[in-house]
Amino acid sequence: MKIFKWLGYLIALIVVVAAGAYFVAQSRLVDLDDTARKKAPGSFVALSDGQVHYQWHGPENGDITVMVHGLSTPSFVWKGLLEHMTGAGLRVLTYDLYGRGWSDRPDADNSAEFFDRQLVELLKSQNVAGPINLVGYSMGGAIAVNYAANHPNAVTRLGLFAPAGFPDPEGLTTKMIGMMNIPVFGDWFMGTLGRKLMIGGMAEPKNQGPVIPDIVARYEEQISYKGFLRSMVSTMRHFPLTTLQAQYEVVGKQGLPVAAIWGDQDTVVPVWQADLVKNAVPHLQLHVIKGGYHSVPFIQVDEAGPILARFLTSPAG
Repeated sequence: MKIFKWLGYLIALIVVVAAGAYFVAQSRLVDLDDTARKKAPGSFVALSDGQVHYQWHGPENGDITVMVHGLSTPSFVWKGLLEHMTGAGLRVLTYDLYGRGWSDRPDADNSAEFFDRQLVELLKSQNVAGPINLVGYSMGGAIAVNYAANHPNAVTRLGLFAPAGFPDPEGLTTKMIGMMNIPVFGDWFMGTLGRKLMIGGMAEPKNQGPVIPDIVARYEEQISYKGFLRSMVSTMRHFPLTTLQAQYEVVGKQGLPVAAIWGDQDTVVPVWQADLVKNAVPHLQLHVIKGGYHSVPFIQVDEAGPILARFLTSPAG
């Protein structure tokens, strides 16, 4: 019986240590309040789920192009591509998804409907009524595809960077989804270890370049605000990162021009998934960048930028 008694003590100790580590990690986070927002460039608008950070770029009379970032890298990720977009005469709107960057972190299910509502309300707040060019990166690509599928005739051209939305049974995303869906453990893991692991990932050489030389510091700042890590968990639990095939097929039947840019070394959304996108969207224009990782939008900007700019300014018919 003593062994069970000591086993109980050991389990209790592990629980106490784990809980302590979680609360220590959470205590280091700070509030994203009005004082913090003063450091942000651009503007804010109050939508139904919270404050949203956005910026307009380029000539006011240019074709409106909205750019949707990915799972964890906020809108500063577009810095290198903006020069190509605005140089081509496009009027570009960038914004931070809820839970990321300078936007609010509402305690809500980070579902496809949640992010679709954010984009719809943001466009309405900016008096954008006509069709737009829409560009999405990784999870932002899935958001863009879902928006195009849900709002026929609202998108003129759809540009995608390694878009999420298809199954990858052995991939990192699938493994993370599985881990985050473990009750209690998922929240503990992200809340305790997520910050360190995500910053470490961004600091890898493949994510470093002259376009955003301070990318690690920028990335770390957004993680330091309360609600970011919770939003990561909620997205893994509620957003269809690997189950959006039906929406892709709807877009494929709409006939709007669609282009995808992929790095051939991408391990987050591997390039073989381009075949799945092509099956759903047969007229897809695919561009593969040699030596490119998932960081193509902010590393290989001189290759990707002209491709995207040409596509977005080409006739849509």
